[in-house]
Amino acid sequence: MAYSRADLRGSTLLGLRHVPILSFCGAAAALRCVRAYGAIAALMLARIFAIDARALAALRIGVCCVALLDLTLRVPDLSAHYTDRGMLARADALTWFRGYHDWTFCLHLIGGALWTQIALFALHAAALLCMLVGWHTRAASVGAWLLTLSLTVRNPFLSFGGDVLLRSLLFWMMLVPVGAAWSVDARRTSERPLSYCGIAGAGLLVQVWLVLFLSGLPKLGVGAWLQGQGLAFALDQEETARPLGWWLRSLPSLNAALSWTTVVIELVVSTLLWLPAWWLRVACVMLCWAMLAGIYATIDVYMFPMLTAVSLLVFVPARSWDWMEESFLRSDAGRGTRADHMAEVMSPVEPETGSSTAIRWSAGRYVREALAALAIVYLAVWNVGLWRGGESYEPPQPLAWFGRAAMMRQSWAMFTEFTRTGWFDAPGTLADGRAVDLLADGGPLPELEDALSAAQQKGRPADVHAAYGSTRWLSTFKIMRQFPDKDAHFAYYGRYLCREWNRRHSGYDQIVGFQIVFHGRQVGAHLDRMPVLEDYTSTVLWTHDCFQ
Repeated sequence: MAYSRADLRGSTLLGLRHVPILSFCGAAAALRCVRAYGAIAALMLARIFAIDARALAALRIGVCCVALLDLTLRVPDLSAHYTDRGMLARADALTWFRGYHDWTFCLHLIGGALWTQIALFALHAAALLCMLVGWHTRAASVGAWLLTLSLTVRNPFLSFGGDVLLRSLLFWMMLVPVGAAWSVDARRTSERPLSYCGIAGAGLLVQVWLVLFLSGLPKLGVGAWLQGQGLAFALDQEETARPLGWWLRSLPSLNAALSWTTVVIELVVSTLLWLPAWWLRVACVMLCWAMLAGIYATIDVYMFPMLTAVSLLVFVPARSWDWMEESFLRSDAGRGTRADHMAEVMSPVEPETGSSTAIRWSAGRYVREALAALAIVYLAVWNVGLWRGGESYEPPQPLAWFGRAAMMRQSWAMFTEFTRTGWFDAPGTLADGRAVDLLADGGPLPELEDALSAAQQKGRPADVHAAYGSTRWLSTFKIMRQFPDKDAHFAYYGRYLCREWNRRHSGYDQIVGFQIVFHGRQVGAHLDRMPVLEDYTSTVLWTHDCFQ
């Protein structure tokens, strides 16, 4: 069949008229595919980053309990650590730690008297208690975070890795709805979200994961860990080793197995927490808890294991919380009204009004999400820069300002540097020539009889770890040993000892001068036996004249 040119022109024009229709249909189909795959991706992200409201509530309760315990343990040394009569007066803090005070809020500088610090501690405890019960949770969490920053900056000599983790967790807890369940606030509102999924929640999960992952990653570059001796070296540090850890240090086969297990849990198991399978998450959380329990039983790193264990609750999925609630209510069946009451209190959803799985977006929510996004960017830039540039790394100026103001700088490379270990003493001379040891109580000022008795006892203490007055005093002396060229560390502490001793004593009982001596040995040099006195060398770190 032959076609004329007119026929061909007509059919071509007809086909061109259908091009827009076909293009529209193709675009619509493509859009439907994008929406479908976008919905699937959003669902997967929600399964990964969504945090159950009960997990946030458990995080709130756990962190507040640990913070209140820490605050209570600081009270005995309140005068020595936070007043002008202590080891770091306000003028010295502003001089030596000017870099902190130029950026960070510090309410504890408003007064140097003991009563001022007692009032601030009471205010801090009140904020934590309000946060614990979930009364005005958002405001209480902001207050607890600010007072924690202030307390740290008042005397940075006392800081541990656990303090960094506490500040970081409190920062993220300001931005997520930790009061959405098991709280007074939840009882007063009809909107109770089952879960939370947002930028701030993702940042909280990333923060918890980074603590474990970045604790394990640097160990791959340390010879002791690569050879299976990392745990033995960590347990050989006498200042922090508990009695059980001190005994385990001499078991090479067990230490090698536990060393590799620790690295695998920190790197592999912590990463598996991101998989959405509920049973896998629960198993990984329990393995991490087992490792942290072992650390707590053998090494004194203060509140770090407790806070890390509590923070892992955010990875516990909703199905596990449902099972725990059902088990609790089944065990309470038959008690009638109590079971009904607990069902109503523990449920994150108001029974009469139905469930609400999302939180309404408000201006405050936009601000919190923007702040969370900034914090996530900072964590990424800071940790990559720290890994590539070392301790001297400085992020770009806008991010550096945020990191300093919010004290978000963090490093989780634990037990990667093994140098020397040992104990301190402070031999001094009284006005009549008698010898005393001003470190008889491990940091706090001792009584005269204790100082005289300690001066007569030579040799290694039976328990070096117990020889320190508290973990905060241990932190002070570790900083002195790590930075022996920083005269201010010793000068401030020396002035405190002389001033307080001579204020309490008169006449021939007054102190004339003293030295700070470190008796140390190399970590890991003799793992096969208990150390003897000949293994230690004595180094005079500071000489102080009380009347100069």
